[in-house]
Amino acid sequence: MEGIKTFMLVLMLAILAGLSHHARAATQSPWCAARCVAPKCHVTSRDFCKTHPGTVYEPKGGFCGCCPGCVRYVDVGGSCSDPRLNGFYVKCRNSTCNNDTKKCEASG
Repeated sequence: MEGIKTFMLVLMLAILAGLSHHARAATQSPWCAARCVAPKCHVTSRDFCKTHPGTVYEPKGGFCGCCPGCVRYVDVGGSCSDPRLNGFYVKCRNSTCNNDTKKCEASG
């Protein structure tokens, strides 16, 4: 009887681990999922962002969310077309980037 309980517990944990992995992978693009397995992050500390004034250090602020990033927030009407290079990113503050105009627009 004890062996069955142990087997069921192990089986349940394996199922939960699989569901957790599936849910996490479903939120990322295949490109990001592959790179987040063993990421090579440009940003390694808050001090790195200090070399780029106007940015804010975010622990999961990189493009895929598995690396830290230095983020410059842009308000509505601002340009969100800056390149995403070497750990520096542009994100719209309380708005959405319009991919056609490359401008931050009010959400909703």
